[in-house]
Amino acid sequence: MIADFDDFCLWIYVMVDTCYQQLAPLVRRPGPAPVCSDSELLTTVLVGECRGWDVETELLAH
Repeated sequence: MIADFDDFCLWIYVMVDTCYQQLAPLVRRPGPAPVCSDSELLTTVLVGECRGWDVETELLAH
């Protein structure tokens, strides 16, 4: 059950990561290893959209 914002973020992450693991073998990026996973980045963007955050600083403040 989603009781608060933290639970919502965790639920979104689990859903994104579950779906992304099926696509990950198809997506290979050159260069150094990223600081965060693609699933974490996608989760941040989706949560920001759901909350109506339009500016990157709003995402980072939460």
